[in-house]
Amino acid sequence: MRTTLEFINTIKKYNPNVIIVLCYQFFLKKRLLAVPPMGAINFHNSPLPRHAGRHPGFWTIWYGDKESGMVVHFLDEGIDTGDIIYQTKVPVLPGDKIDKVYKRVFDTSEKLIGRLLDDIENESLPRKPQDFSKYLYNYEITEKDYELDFRQSAEVLFGRVKMAPGKLYFLMEGQKYGIQDCSIMEEPLKNRNFETGVPYVMNKKLIFVTPRKYLQVNEVIKDGKSIDPLLLVK
Repeated sequence: MRTTLEFINTIKKYNPNVIIVLCYQFFLKKRLLAVPPMGAINFHNSPLPRHAGRHPGFWTIWYGDKESGMVVHFLDEGIDTGDIIYQTKVPVLPGDKIDKVYKRVFDTSEKLIGRLLDDIENESLPRKPQDFSKYLYNYEITEKDYELDFRQSAEVLFGRVKMAPGKLYFLMEGQKYGIQDCSIMEEPLKNRNFETGVPYVMNKKLIFVTPRKYLQVNEVIKDGKSIDPLLLVK
């Protein structure tokens, strides 16, 4: 296997004006970034500076964001912190799965390729510094991130369940129960006398109270089998 220095020397032989990076999850050495006079450029599928790092589609839905997009930016020594060249925006719709969001983002990025090539040829790449007060880094996804937090709104929790049906779960008496299907229930009562995170039965439906509206659980998965949600409430 070639060393980093050998690789950099190989790249230098090509005398590139610019380096373009796609779907690469590791840092580029400063010595490599310094090779092309016009810089190194990356395509990142989130609206930087929000959702820098890995799994931007997952975290976009997990946080309940209303929009996503593609960002073309210069690479520097940080994690997706370089100046922005172009940026597109697309809506994130209720019930979207990650692949749907990515397809929407990628569809908007096609037009950027021709524009990028033209600006490289003309040596006229625009650049806009990122607003780091809005920087949000995506850490690696853990099992805990799939546990439903009923301090979040019903809309946010609905989006998480629809993103990965059966994967998101709640705990009851130390047991995990995955939610395969859910919906949002408007609050029929004016006064709240319910405890957050505790299952209740309303109109013959299992519900969880959230800060805004109720999350109605329509189908529960336990040990790979579908069970009636109402059986969980004694």
